[in-house]
Amino acid sequence: GGEGTGGTPGGALVGTGRPGGRAAGAGVIPGDVITAVGDLPVDHGAALSDALAPTRPGQQVVLRVRRDDTVEHLTVALTP
Repeated sequence: GGEGTGGTPGGALVGTGRPGGRAAGAGVIPGDVITAVGDLPVDHGAALSDALAPTRPGQQVVLRVRRDDTVEHLTVALTP
């Protein structure tokens, strides 16, 4: 497992190629690990895509993000 792009144990790793993706500019930085979108757990990159699929540009969601040894909850407005 977890060796695919965006995969890391227990979440979706934010890479440098697309910093934050749809959450760019919202406090998500490369190296963060997104572990949930709202109440939906995220355990790999594909799960993050699935969790964000029904959202609309401009919609706000709460991301649970692991950064270093801390967990943060970031409210972000998604970009297209």
